[in-house]
Amino acid sequence: GLFGLTYSLSKSHEKERWPEVFALALSGVQMLSVPLSGSKLFPWSSTPSVSPFSRSLDFITTDRLDETQGPVVYHVFLGISLSWTAIFLALALVVAVSFAKDLPQNPLVLRSLRKIARRSASFLFLPFTAVLFRTLACPSTFSSWLDTGLACDSSERIVLAVASSILLAAFAFLAFFVTATFVDRNPSSESWAAKGHGRVDIAMLAIKLLLMFFFNVVDEQLLGGAFVTIVVIASGVVWIGLFLRYMPFVHPHMNALEVGFGSTFLWCAIALALSQLSGSEHTTNFSAFFLY
Repeated sequence: GLFGLTYSLSKSHEKERWPEVFALALSGVQMLSVPLSGSKLFPWSSTPSVSPFSRSLDFITTDRLDETQGPVVYHVFLGISLSWTAIFLALALVVAVSFAKDLPQNPLVLRSLRKIARRSASFLFLPFTAVLFRTLACPSTFSSWLDTGLACDSSERIVLAVASSILLAAFAFLAFFVTATFVDRNPSSESWAAKGHGRVDIAMLAIKLLLMFFFNVVDEQLLGGAFVTIVVIASGVVWIGLFLRYMPFVHPHMNALEVGFGSTFLWCAIALALSQLSGSEHTTNFSAFFLY
């Protein structure tokens, strides 16, 4: 079934250009919401020159959405994330089972799976994993679990958290699987997404998964401290290093775009570290100036 899924996904002959650039650019902008988080635990929430931009990025990435945009907005995004993941998983199972039983494939199912897979492994990966990871958080500051009226230690909440964990694991697995196999390796391809391999993209998905875990699950005291900031800076260094070392894209301008976003991410992370060196308003304003 997995072989059939790989074979079916690899047969896509779409030669997209600008949609690929848009997906890459949107993913890069989403990553900027990590060092520029609008959470109250970060200095940017109280910095007038950065706060509006920071909050808009949080809405795009859905990082700690229940805090930054309110529980109602979070619940809407949670419903969308769960529905999308369930559809993605169902389509993948249908294609895999059909191939394993040597049944004819439905063209509509194949086209739908390819489109959902491409988007799930690119600009939808960060927001959906952030929303699903958030269901696992239940700090002492919550009056109830995500304002649902359920206590953190209630059996209903545990069942829902387990169900979300299963869907999150399935979504992450399929995204990694698609990234590893759904690669246009033709060096003369007209597609701007053509690349020699998918290893760098797999590493980037792992970085995103790690960051979303830290920013949506871990204790708030740890999130506002130096450890997470060091992790963010290290992620930026790895991001830039991977694309400078391997240059996975066939078209050089796509590699340049990735390195540009990675450099911006690292710059913002360094500005965050400078702001956290001192809690004074003067330092935060200086960091905002340094950021711009």
